[in-house]
Amino acid sequence: MVEKHYTAVNGAEVVLYTSMTGKIKYFYPGYSIKHFDKPPEEENVRYRVLAIEDHNQGITVAGFYEPIFGENRGEGRVVICQDGIVQKIISSIADDTMGISMKNAVEYFQGKRNNPCSARTAIQIVEIMNLWHQYTK
Repeated sequence: MVEKHYTAVNGAEVVLYTSMTGKIKYFYPGYSIKHFDKPPEEENVRYRVLAIEDHNQGITVAGFYEPIFGENRGEGRVVICQDGIVQKIISSIADDTMGISMKNAVEYFQGKRNNPCSARTAIQIVEIMNLWHQYTK
């Protein structure tokens, strides 16, 4: 479990939290039908979310990535809350980043598209992943 706090150049507070042990620290409502208002209690639940909160206006936009407990694989959802109360759910958003990445790579090697990732970007990705790995030891 790793948690990092940053302040962006525009003054926004950024919290990066990752846990590969199923420990949910930041739960947002609307995650799934079964776990709408409270986090799953099952062990090793994969709970993947990116949330943006505006504390001044009480607005939260949470994007949940697959797998979502009780939902189809390859589907994500976005939940919009006002003062902690769900206002809107946008479900069944295609979330197949691995499949899309593989398709792009194959099409590059077939000569059907430009390289989807430059060597410089690939090296930067590996360096970032290495840093995260060091923090999760």
